[in-house]
Amino acid sequence: AADAAGAADDAGEADSADLVCEPCDTMATAAFHFKRFVSEATSLSQSEVAPGSTCTIPVRSRRFEDGMRLQIFQINDEKLPCEVVAAIKGDVEGRSDVAVRIHSECFTGDVLRSAKCDCGLQLEKFFSVMEQEPAAILLYIRGHEGRGIGLAAKFDAYRLQTEEHLDTVDSNVRLGFDPDLRSYNAIAQVFQKLGVTSVRLFSNNKEKLRAVRTVLPARYAPLRTVALATNREYLRTKEERMDHLTTTAEEHGREEDRREEEIEVPQRASRIEWPRFGNYAGFHIVLVATAWNKECTSQMVQGCEDVLIEAKCAVTIVEVPGALDLVTGCNAAIRKESPPNAVVALGTYVRGDTDTSQMHYQATITALQQLNVSSAVPVISGVVFCNSQEDALKRSTSTLGGEWAKNALQMISMSSQ
Repeated sequence: AADAAGAADDAGEADSADLVCEPCDTMATAAFHFKRFVSEATSLSQSEVAPGSTCTIPVRSRRFEDGMRLQIFQINDEKLPCEVVAAIKGDVEGRSDVAVRIHSECFTGDVLRSAKCDCGLQLEKFFSVMEQEPAAILLYIRGHEGRGIGLAAKFDAYRLQTEEHLDTVDSNVRLGFDPDLRSYNAIAQVFQKLGVTSVRLFSNNKEKLRAVRTVLPARYAPLRTVALATNREYLRTKEERMDHLTTTAEEHGREEDRREEEIEVPQRASRIEWPRFGNYAGFHIVLVATAWNKECTSQMVQGCEDVLIEAKCAVTIVEVPGALDLVTGCNAAIRKESPPNAVVALGTYVRGDTDTSQMHYQATITALQQLNVSSAVPVISGVVFCNSQEDALKRSTSTLGGEWAKNALQMISMSSQ
C-alpha cells in the first residue's frame, strides 16, 4: 500500500518525487492528506492573488542598510482567505536562489514567545538568515492562526491538549476542524509576482515545498530549532502525523527525509573528537561574532550554530563591530545576571602592510585567554589570523566553526565536573 501511495505521489508531483512521505498512522490522517492533495490541485484556478499597499521601514539591524520593503497581497481563496505580508530585503527581482520563508502567523509563539510550539523560534532564526543574505523574502501569512482555525479556537485546542492530553491533530478534529486548513499554492504565487526566478525555502513543511515548486524552481533548506521539554510532543506530532521533515535533533539520522533537497555541505573529518559526556540539551551558548568581514565570520557562525543546535543547546548570537570588540562582547555576556554556560568569540584578522593587525590579534587572544581564566564561564577563542583575504575565505569555514562549538561543549563538561 505504501508503494502504491508513493507511485501515485510520484505521478502527481514529479518535481518533488524525492520527498519521501512516511506512512500515515490513522485512516483519518490518510484521508486528510488525500483531501488536501485533491483540494490543492485545483486551488490555483479558484484563488486570486491581489497585490496591495507597500512601504519601507527601518529595521533594528545594520545589515538592513536600505530598510525592509513591505507589501500586502490578498489571497482570495474560497476555502481560507488570507493576507500575505511580504517582508523583502534587497533587490529580489530577477534574482535566483533567494532565501525565503512562508510563515503562518502564531500570536502565542511570534509575539508572546510561547514555548508550546517552535513558531517564534523559527521566525527568529529565519530573521538571522535574512541578516546574512544580500536578498531575502519572508511571507508572513495572516489568517493561518492555529493552522487556519483562528485564535479563539486555538485557545480551545490548547485547553484540550492540556486537560485531555490530545495532540494538535486530534484537538483540532475534536473541535470539528480538519487537522490543517491551510493551503500554500496561491501563496507561492507571491514569489512570482515579486520577480524571483528560483528560491531556497527555509522550512520543514513538505507541503510548502511542493506548493512553491508548482510555480518556480525551489530547493529545501532545513530550519531546525532546539527541542524544548514543553514542545517536544508538538514537534513529534508534526513529523509523524503532519508529514513534516525532521525537526527534532534526535531524529537527524533519518537522511531519507532530506536526500537531495537539503543543501549540501562539504564533509571533512573532525579534528576534535565529539565530546561524549552525556546529555547536551539545555546548555545556553552565546556566540559573539564580528560584523566586519562577515563573508568569513558568517560561515564560522553557521557551522558553530549547527553543531550546537544538533546538540540541543540554546544559542544566542551577539554581533560586535570588529575583532577588537570581541573581548567587550564576551565580557558583557558572562556578566549578565543569568550567564550562559559558555561563550564563543568568532572573528578574523587579515595581515596588512604593517604589523598593526598582528599586534591587535595578539592583544585580542591574550585578553580572551585572561577572560577565560578569570571567569567561571568558559570563553572559547575562535579568532583566526590570516595572511590575505583569500586565505581568510579558505580558512573561515563552517567546519572550523563547528570545532569551536565542540570545544565549548568539552569545556562545559570539564567545568561541571
